[in-house]
Amino acid sequence: MIRKIVNIVFCLPCFFVIALLFSIGAQASSAPVVLDADTGRYAVSSQLEYVEDASGKLTFEEIRAAAGTRGFQPVNASTPSFGFTSSSMWFRFTIENRSARFKDWLLEVLYPPLDHVDIYLVAPDGSHAVMRGGDRRPFDARAIKERNINFLLEVQPGDSRDVYVNVRTNSSMQLPLVLWNMPTYIEAKEHEQHLMGLFYGILAGLFVFNLVLFLSTRDKPYLYYVSYLLAFFLFQATLHGLTYEYLWPDAPAWANTALPIFLCMGSIGVTEFTRSFLDIGKNFPRLNHFFTAFLLISVATAAAAFFAPYPLVIRLGTLEGVIASVMAFATGCYALAKGVKPARYFMIAWSVFLIGSLLYALKTFGLLPSVFITNYGQQIGSALEVILLSMALADRLRILKEENERIQRQATTELETRVQERTRELDAALQKLADANKALHELNLVDPLTGIKNRKFFNERYAEEWRRAMRQQYPIALIMVDIDHFKSINDRYGHLCGDVCIKAVANVLQGSLRRPSDHAARYGGEEFCLIIPHGDAAGVAALAEEVRSRVQERVVEFDDKRLHLTVSVGIGIMVPMPDDNSDTLIARADAALYEAKKLGRNQVRMDTHCQMDQDAASPESAGVTAV
Repeated sequence: MIRKIVNIVFCLPCFFVIALLFSIGAQASSAPVVLDADTGRYAVSSQLEYVEDASGKLTFEEIRAAAGTRGFQPVNASTPSFGFTSSSMWFRFTIENRSARFKDWLLEVLYPPLDHVDIYLVAPDGSHAVMRGGDRRPFDARAIKERNINFLLEVQPGDSRDVYVNVRTNSSMQLPLVLWNMPTYIEAKEHEQHLMGLFYGILAGLFVFNLVLFLSTRDKPYLYYVSYLLAFFLFQATLHGLTYEYLWPDAPAWANTALPIFLCMGSIGVTEFTRSFLDIGKNFPRLNHFFTAFLLISVATAAAAFFAPYPLVIRLGTLEGVIASVMAFATGCYALAKGVKPARYFMIAWSVFLIGSLLYALKTFGLLPSVFITNYGQQIGSALEVILLSMALADRLRILKEENERIQRQATTELETRVQERTRELDAALQKLADANKALHELNLVDPLTGIKNRKFFNERYAEEWRRAMRQQYPIALIMVDIDHFKSINDRYGHLCGDVCIKAVANVLQGSLRRPSDHAARYGGEEFCLIIPHGDAAGVAALAEEVRSRVQERVVEFDDKRLHLTVSVGIGIMVPMPDDNSDTLIARADAALYEAKKLGRNQVRMDTHCQMDQDAASPESAGVTAV
C-alpha cells in the first residue's frame, strides 16, 4: 500500500510537467494586432517586441528615435517573462482598428504587482499620449479603478496606432497583456468575479471550518493549518491586487511590503503544519532541528521586509517558498517510507498544492514560461488540496480511534468509561463523514441537467448487472436512444433549447420504466441508455417502441416555439457467457442504433444477434415476463 502511494506521489510532478508542455504555445510573431468587430479579446503579449534598457535612463523619445538601430526583438513567448531584473523594459506593438463599431479599447495588464507601467499611444501625426499606472502609484490615481492595471486606448475605426509600454519594477518582470472591447471586457469581468468568489470562498470556508475544529479540539495541526490558510489567502489576494484595491488603496509602499511578508508567513505555516502533523519532533528528532532553523530564517526574512530593499526580500521570500515546498514534499516522502501512517493522505494532498506553488515560483524567477498552469498553479493546487486534505483528516481520525481503542483495553474502569465516551464521539464523527461521503457519491451519479442518472452511474450499474446476469445466466438488454437531428436543433434554436429537448426526452425515458431493476441514464450528449435485466426480445422491443412513440407525441415548448422531436432506438440483448466482454452488448446496441439512423431515423432497430442469444438462454431466463 505504501509503495503504491509513493508511486502516485512521484508521478504527480510528471503530470504537471506534461501539462506544462502542452500549455506552452508556439513562438510568437510581431505582426500587428488587427481589431475587428467579431473578436472581443486579443492576447497582445505574444505579438510584442521588446528592448532592454539596462541603465534605466532612456526616455521615450530616445527609444522611439533609436528603435530601428537598437533593434526591438520579438518576445517569442506567450507572455514576456524576465524574472527579477533592475532594467527598464520597453515593449511595443501596433494596433490596426478594422472595426466600424468600436473606438474605445481597454488594455489590461494581468500582473498587478508591477511597480511602474507607462503607456505611450502614438497618433498617426507622430504625437503621443502618455498614461501611467502601477502599484507604486496611489490606487485613486488610476483612470480605471480595477485590481489589474488597465488603460483605455482610443483608436478610431480605420486608424493604426503604435503602442509603447515601459515597465520598471522590483517584482518579477512579466507582462501579460490583453486587449478588450468594452462589452466583452464587462462580461469577462463578471465571469472572473464569480471564479474569484468561488476560489476565495473555498479558502474562507476551509479557514472557518478548521478554526472551529481547533477551538473544539485544541489540536495544534489545525492551528498551524489555519495560520497557513490565512497567510495564503492574504498572499493570493495581494498578488491579485485585491488587498491594494479594497484594504490599503492609499498605501502603495505597504502594498509592496505586504507581499513578501505574507509569502514568508505562508512558508512558516507550511513548516509548522508539516512538523506538527507528522510529529517530526518525535519521529525524526534530527530533522526537527532543520525545521527550527528554517523557521527562524523565515521569521527573520518577514521582519526584514520592513526595512530591507524590496528586490532582496522578495527574492528571499520566493526562495524560501520553494524550499518550504520541497522540504514538506521530501519530509512527507521520508515519513511515508518510514511507515508514519498520517503521511499517506498528507503526502498526496500537499504534494499537489506544493508542486503547483513550485511551478509558480519558478515562473516568478523566469525559469518557466508564464502560461496558464504556471500562473494559476497555486489556485489549482489549493482547490485540489481542499478535497484531498479532508481524506487526510479523516484518516487521522481513524488512527486516533484505533489508538483510543488500544488505551481502552489497558485502562482502568474509570479511564475505560472516558475512552468509551471519546470513542462514541469519534464514531459519530466518522458516521457523519461516511454519510456525507455517501451523499456525495450519490450526487456524483446524477446528471445535473436532466436529473436522471449519469454516465458514471451507467458504467457502475451496467458492470454489476453484467456480472449478475453472467452468474445466473439470464438475458440482459440495453436500449440506446439518440435524439434525431439534435445538432440542427442546437444550431437553429441555441443550446438552451437543446437542453430543454434533452430534459424532455429524459423525462419520457424515466416515465417509461416500470420495474425497480430497470435504469435510465444519460450516456453522453443527446444519447441515453436503458439497462433492462431479465429482458426478452418482445418485451424490450415493446418498451423501445413505447419510448419512441411517446417522444414523437410529445411537444416541446421553448419560448414561443413548439418543437416535435423524434428519436432513433437501438436494442441489444444477450446472455453473458464467461468468455464474453461487457463491451460486446454495448457495441451491439450501438450498431442497432446506427442502423436505425441509417434507415431514416425515428424507428427502433434490434441487433441481429438478439434472437440467437434468446434461443441460447436458459429455461429460467426464457420465461421472464416481457417488459
